[in-house]
Amino acid sequence: MTPNEFLKLSDFSGGYLFFGEEEYTKLSCLSALRKALFDDYDDPFNHHKIVCTEAGWETRLTDAVDTLPVFAEKKLVELHSLPFSSLSEAQTSALLEIFEQAKQSDDTILAVYTLSDELNVGRLPKTPSALYKKLSAVLTPVQCDRQSPGRLAGWVGRHFAAEGVAANAYVCQEMVEKCGTDMFSLANEVQKLAFFTLAKGKKTVEISDIPLVCCAGKDVGAFDFTNAIMEGNAPRALELLTDMRRKKEKPEIVLGSVIDTVSRLYLVKRMTEAGKGPADIVKETGISEYRVKLLLKSCAKKSAKRLHRALELCAETDRKIKNTGLENYTVLEILVLRLCRV
Repeated sequence: MTPNEFLKLSDFSGGYLFFGEEEYTKLSCLSALRKALFDDYDDPFNHHKIVCTEAGWETRLTDAVDTLPVFAEKKLVELHSLPFSSLSEAQTSALLEIFEQAKQSDDTILAVYTLSDELNVGRLPKTPSALYKKLSAVLTPVQCDRQSPGRLAGWVGRHFAAEGVAANAYVCQEMVEKCGTDMFSLANEVQKLAFFTLAKGKKTVEISDIPLVCCAGKDVGAFDFTNAIMEGNAPRALELLTDMRRKKEKPEIVLGSVIDTVSRLYLVKRMTEAGKGPADIVKETGISEYRVKLLLKSCAKKSAKRLHRALELCAETDRKIKNTGLENYTVLEILVLRLCRV
């Protein structure tokens, strides 16, 4: 189940396993679950939060699942910091029995919340780990992956709208490139920029305000990575790719960033060949003046034909990642080497 599917549920029952690399969406799902049960008020009788680093958590968990709700139809049992890797076989079996009990209960909702490094789920969906198979048999998995820059840009746009301002696609893309892909940071920067826009008496976010208001993120920029590729600097591109692999960036997200940047390069190149100047490109695309300058510099020595070929190689790699058994970062490394020769 995806976070969006979870958030669309009108009724919650049984147990849920929240896992993945994006903490923001995990917390959003958990907050939505709490609100559905308790509205804006906490219920100390029916809301049991159990942290497994505290002594006696096993007994507390058993008691919480066994206890009837107090003046309510359902109770919520949250389980945090579960030490999956250090559990014995007997402890794992006992936990699975409790999870099964919660699954069969009409009055218990169980939320197992995991950090990204607490649970080895294997390589989903093809080769799940043995533990994940057992857990998913008694809990409904809610997989909260990090989002691609394109999806994040859409998310940023919706958050701007929720704050009462409008932002076009290029503003949202610029926010992601400027502020990084961490959703906590992005949400904070969106709120700041929306407040700044409203304080000026405006309802539409201006791209020129982003560097004035927003803080830069710490991510290795997709533009840096793609720029190294476009310059034919294979050692630098592979170095950045290795860093992203070490940080456990999803290959699909890395490839999405490359496609997004190469697409912009191709667009700017075509507009340049059509006689458009930097000011025209900024006006017609909404891309910031600073970003347009970087794009123009990067595509100056590349023809539109070569950039189009680069997009074809990206599309070919996308198909390989989705349809072959090759290790995905190996596929990306091959793409880097091929693009550096384009």
